Amino acid sequence: MEEQVRPEEEPTEVTGQADTPGDRLKEMVVDLRDRTENLGYEVQGKVKELGSLAGERTREAVEQIRYFSDQARTEAASRLEETGHRLTGMAEQWGENSRAVVRERPGMALGLAVLAGFVLAMLGRRLVAGRFRR
Repeated sequence: MEEQVRPEEEPTEVTGQADTPGDRLKEMVVDLRDRTENLGYEVQGKVKELGSLAGERTREAVEQIRYFSDQARTEAASRLEETGHRLTGMAEQWGENSRAVVRERPGMALGLAVLAGFVLAMLGRRLVAGRFRR
């Protein structure tokens, strides 16, 4: 917007010493514009700073999550391995105990085997019969 100059007046510079109310208003607008622009740059800088800080914090959190998940995975694997060894030992022990019982009392072992076979056959028949009825 161009300023209209009156023939008897020359335009004044914005120096903080305004002669007329219009000049004072113009000076205030220029000052407000400058302040707003400066605030805009400050806000933009703060937003970039916060974004950078958020990115850094996110990277730190991801690293901590990786560390703890690796630690948990390692501990779980070692516990599973330990439990597997313990179960293998138990299975071997039961096998040895079973062989000892069969050697000491073969008749009782045969009777238990027949009874277990009968129970499994009955369960199997009920399961199969239940499937075909539906």
